[in-house]
Formats: sequence, structure tokens, C-alpha cells
Amino acid sequence: MKQLTCLFLTTALLTACASTHSGKPDTAQPLPLTTSYSEQKNLTYTPENWPQPQNADVYIPDGHGPFPGVLMVHGGGWVGGERSVMKHLSEHLAGRGYVVLNIDYRLAPQFHHPAQIDDLRAAVKWMRANAARIRLQSDRIGAWGYSAGAHLVALLGTDGEGPMTRVNAVVAGGLPSNLSDFQKSKVIIALMGSARDSNPDAWAQASPYSLASAEAAPMFIYHGTWDTTVRVDQAQKMDRALRAAGAPVELYLLHGYGHNTTFLFGSSAENAAIGFLDRYLRRRDSAAASLQSVPERALR
Repeated sequence: MKQLTCLFLTTALLTACASTHSGKPDTAQPLPLTTSYSEQKNLTYTPENWPQPQNADVYIPDGHGPFPGVLMVHGGGWVGGERSVMKHLSEHLAGRGYVVLNIDYRLAPQFHHPAQIDDLRAAVKWMRANAARIRLQSDRIGAWGYSAGAHLVALLGTDGEGPMTRVNAVVAGGLPSNLSDFQKSKVIIALMGSARDSNPDAWAQASPYSLASAEAAPMFIYHGTWDTTVRVDQAQKMDRALRAAGAPVELYLLHGYGHNTTFLFGSSAENAAIGFLDRYLRRRDSAAASLQSVPERALR
């Protein structure tokens, strides 16, 4: 019995340490850049006439710049959460030479879709309008989110609203890509303000999966294979849809990880995602020259 127990535990540990990464170029290597940075807290990024003003923290690398940027979006089932949970990722990206805007956004059920995606669009517009102030390279902006935040950044990367809100790369972790697969979900009904059967078109238009096209932003999707909150087939579905449309996409699966453990302990996926952002957002010939280097930081 003890031998069987040990065998089971060993197998579980080995499985939990494994990952697969499809779509990555064979020659791609992350840039070994680190820098110091400053933080400005509690900036209002929404316009004065916004239904509910929203705040953000901005992280700015030290150096001449301009730097590529990342919009950071928290999870919480669209009904909760706050930007502080994305602080560790924001700091790590700033240490890698990215301007990071870590935002709060309007929550359901007080505000229904599309309020949340409108907040993200406002955040991207704020980044571009303040590019000189925050030393941002305004034509190189990515977006990173987890869980509900992943849904929102993936929607931002596929909705194609216009050049002022367009992002150049998306990182989506624990992604619920097709809302129609969760017809009985109380939080999604709270987000949408109606049941799926009463407005199926709205549910489809609020789903990144339904909006996959060749014009979608390059996307890095990471997911735990043991996720019971958002099943891994949501990530695989989005990956297939983007590939079929001819859009660049990478899928990173953490075998044996659940929804929360992927967020808390998925550093290998996060490091791979930063390599993805480096490939799509950074000019290699000028990146090192624009940064003030400091000793290498460890992720968390």
C-alpha cells in the first residue's frame, strides 16, 4: 500500500512539473534585460465624464525610453477583484523594461458588458495620450490578464474597435474564451445582464472565441490542465480558432495545475509569456541602450 501511495505521489509531482508550449518559434530567446523602475499610484485613467471613475498604478522603467507597454488586468469573476493582485506581475514586467498600467475596472452586476471592455479601451487611450509622460512606445502596447481579466484582454485583442484602442500582443491566463459554454454561470449572467438564451448574439459578441480572425493581436494563452474553474478546453478552443483564422498564437499548458495554482505558482508560464512579449513588442537593437541596468531580479 505504501509503495502504491509513493508511486501515486511521485507521478503527481512529475505531472505537475511538466508543461507543453506549442506555437513558439524554435529560435526565440527572451532578452536578458533588467532595470530599476518607479511607481506612480492611484492615477485616474478614465475621462472626466465616465460613469464611474477608475484608477490605476503605473510602473515606469528607469532610463531614456521610450519603452513598450503592457496593460495589466486582474481577475475576480467580473464581480470582484482589484489591481493589487497583479502587483507582482506588474513589478516584474517593469523590471524587464515595460511600462505597465495596472488597472481597476467597473464590476458586475452594477455594470454590465460592455462597461468592462470600455474601461480597457479607455486605459489604452490613456496610455497613448500620455506616452511622452510615461516614456511609452505607443505603437507597442500589449495586454495581460488572468481569468476574467484574461477574457477582457483577449476580447480587447480580437474586437478590432480602432487604432487608438488596438493592442499589439495579448497574454491570457486561465481564459474563459466562449461565454456560451457557461450558460448557467451566475457570474457571467451578472456580467451580461441576461441569460444566454434571451440574447445569444450578445453572448457571442462578448466571447473572444467568436471574434477570432486573422486581424487578431498575437496571443499567448496559458492554462492549467487540472483547472476545474475554467476548463482547459477553453484555452484549446481559442488556440484552434486563432490558428484556423491565421492569427499568431502560442499555447502553454501547465500539466497538473488548477486555476489558482496556475496563477500563484505558474512562473514558468509567466516567464514564457514575457519571452512572447519580447518577441512582439521589443526592438532588440535598441532595447538594452534605453534601460538602466540593475542586477537580475528573481520572479517572486
